[in-house]
Amino acid sequence: MDYGYRWLLEHALRRRWVVVVLTLLVLFSIGPLGAAVNKNFLPEDDQSQLEVVVRAPEGWTLAATDRFATQMAAEIRRLPGMDYTIVTAGDDPQHTPNRFTIFAKMVDLDKRSISQQAMYSKVRDLIQSRYGYLGLQTQVEAVAEFGGSGGFQPVDYVVNGPNLGVLTRVGDQGIRILRSIPGVVDPRSSLISGAPQLGVQVDRARAADLGVNAVDAANALYMLVQGVEVKTAKYTEAGQQYKIVIRADKQHRSDQDLLAQLPVSSPTQGVVALEQVVTTSRGVGPSEISHYNRRRQVELTANLLPTASQQAVLQELDRKIRALGLGPQYDMTFTGQAIEQGRQGAAFMQSFMLSFLFMYLVLAAQFESWLHPVTILLSLPLTVPFALLSILFLHGSLNILSQLGILVLFGVVKKNAILQIDRANHLRVLGLDRNAAIVQASRDRLRPILMTTIAFVAGMIPLAISTGVGAATNRAMSSVIIGGQVMSLLLTLVAIPVMYSLLDDLRGLRVSGWLAVPRRWWEGRGGLPREQTPSPLGP
Repeated sequence: MDYGYRWLLEHALRRRWVVVVLTLLVLFSIGPLGAAVNKNFLPEDDQSQLEVVVRAPEGWTLAATDRFATQMAAEIRRLPGMDYTIVTAGDDPQHTPNRFTIFAKMVDLDKRSISQQAMYSKVRDLIQSRYGYLGLQTQVEAVAEFGGSGGFQPVDYVVNGPNLGVLTRVGDQGIRILRSIPGVVDPRSSLISGAPQLGVQVDRARAADLGVNAVDAANALYMLVQGVEVKTAKYTEAGQQYKIVIRADKQHRSDQDLLAQLPVSSPTQGVVALEQVVTTSRGVGPSEISHYNRRRQVELTANLLPTASQQAVLQELDRKIRALGLGPQYDMTFTGQAIEQGRQGAAFMQSFMLSFLFMYLVLAAQFESWLHPVTILLSLPLTVPFALLSILFLHGSLNILSQLGILVLFGVVKKNAILQIDRANHLRVLGLDRNAAIVQASRDRLRPILMTTIAFVAGMIPLAISTGVGAATNRAMSSVIIGGQVMSLLLTLVAIPVMYSLLDDLRGLRVSGWLAVPRRWWEGRGGLPREQTPSPLGP
């Protein structure tokens, strides 16, 4: 091995342009590889559990929804690998009667033959084949790790504006757009039309004739449906005080006849029935209307298949929604996990640049040179393409944990370059020719470099081959470190000595003009000649 490495290094120093071209090709491959790899926020672990969030057709009662949910849960339990299910109906904050959630617990991973992601597909196929004719809105996803049900989908996009009709159309078009994007499943819009509604319109002319203020009519209707808190009294029991809210019973709040007889005060008539001053009309509309900054909004959510790239899907969705030409009065933005991914990407790039800066400053102080740190840091970008290749080979994604693995990889690779350059500097101080010092230094440091690399990779192997809960998190970081370290080792062992010689030639240039001025200024301030650069670490 020593002889082969010496032969390779001597030929590389005689044909440095070959190494330079190869290095540039590797560096330029970062762009295509970065575009090809999937980019997600977090890897998804196999937790042996999932949940199915279903919205049945509008108009279903809570009892009908509960019976239907129980039937669906029984069919899900029959799937191979399922253990038990738990059904909750009307469990959202609005207590929507036609919405239910099925929590499904699978047997342990070592007792089933399919993964959690594969189970998602089986549940979706089951629901589509058995209940597709009902037009259910279904989301099959991982159980939220921090409590709650749903609400943390990888695709979460919000459009808000003044016109509810426009937002409803955007919701319908958004679902069609999501279905057209490869890898997207379970698209959903928060504005769901079809809920039966009773519209109440105050007849201002008739109200004026009867002496009824329109505000009083609205307040009476608000008390009937929403309820009004009694500010002057509290209900006390066992030393605890509770709010008192006046509101009609649940069965009466949907009674149109009771609504018609609701009394409204009038200064001239005393009390009049609400039906005397309003007109009612039946229709359909969205079951719920959410707001953001006091503006109505529609929220588009979806889940992704394992082969889909979250970043690519979000960019495609944003481009197509903006192409609808909604106008300046409508705002479009990501939220939830989608916006967190954007923040995480920006934070990673900031950390990436700061790590380069601090490493450069520390190395410049150690080597008392501005060029040697450049040689060392040139080894870091050479590992990125190989780290991305390892993600592609293992069908993974570039997420927050694999990015952390790349930063760890930088620290390991930088250590190898420091060993080579420090030893070369020491041998040159002892009088060896530059190329001879480079070859000898690389040979001397080959053994410790290989030993530390093998030990480090061996320590990552248990994480890379781990199974069970948390395995995806372990593999996301360890696979990047192992792949980047192993595949880039040979190139960095050859490229660093060549770059050292090239930058040493640049340091020794004697030219007139702008390049000579800073050199003479540096030497005039006591800068060390290149032949006398000391070793910060000793022999």
